[in-house]
Amino acid sequence: MNINFTNHSKVRMQQRGISKTAVEHIIKHGHCQFDGHGGKIYFIKRKDRKYQTSDLPKRKFESIKKQLNGYVVLSGNSDAVLTVGHKFRRRKN
Repeated sequence: MNINFTNHSKVRMQQRGISKTAVEHIIKHGHCQFDGHGGKIYFIKRKDRKYQTSDLPKRKFESIKKQLNGYVVLSGNSDAVLTVGHKFRRRKN
């Protein structure tokens, strides 16, 4: 999976302890909502976080499991990662 990261998103990933593997997993297996400003927000629902997918080995999945409570914001036109973070509250429409 080829994902472009902005400098801002790289800084946020470092600050918040979210790896590129976790970002790729959230984008590939997460749900998408539009943020109302042209961006797309990807996240994995709480009930789906515990299920391991077949594309990651068990050891790799266990290492990113705590990072899967995050969200990833992609720009609408270029599909570049704008920012990442941890979810503390439920996202409402």
